[in-house]
Amino acid sequence: MQRSIIAIDPGIGSTGWAYWEARAGRVPTAVGLVREGSDGEWQDRAFYQARRLMNELPNRNDVDFYCEMPIFFAGTTGGIASVGTGSLQKLCFYIGCVRALTAFFYKYSDFHPVLVRDWKGQLPKKIVNKRIVQLLGAANCEDFKVDIWDAVGIGLWAKGVFK
Repeated sequence: MQRSIIAIDPGIGSTGWAYWEARAGRVPTAVGLVREGSDGEWQDRAFYQARRLMNELPNRNDVDFYCEMPIFFAGTTGGIASVGTGSLQKLCFYIGCVRALTAFFYKYSDFHPVLVRDWKGQLPKKIVNKRIVQLLGAANCEDFKVDIWDAVGIGLWAKGVFK
């Protein structure tokens, strides 16, 4: 039996998501973007953003979640800087909130962490977006912005389409 797919590109500032119904083809059934929007300590903002994400996602019980997991790239200055600022730790905390809430709100769901290197390797964002447009057609990508592009890419990878 095919299951619905929800792909998530998590970010502290914004999170993109894409949803495919169980029998959907390549084009996502729905997409969305959740931005951070509360006051308080970073951990409270992360949890609030995760709750807002759950409120936006389609309410299905038999879902396979595919969520990008951060990876530390020691050879890049951005990787070293992210560890020094705590950004990587905060993102991991946020993903933990998302994971906990998916288990709470979605019965019979499975959560699959996806490493960046597994779904897109070292492809730059422009190339990833171009491949997605080639796979789905420009008209189907008009609503994609910011983190939605990567969420769609993760979902296409989960469906075995994005290689």
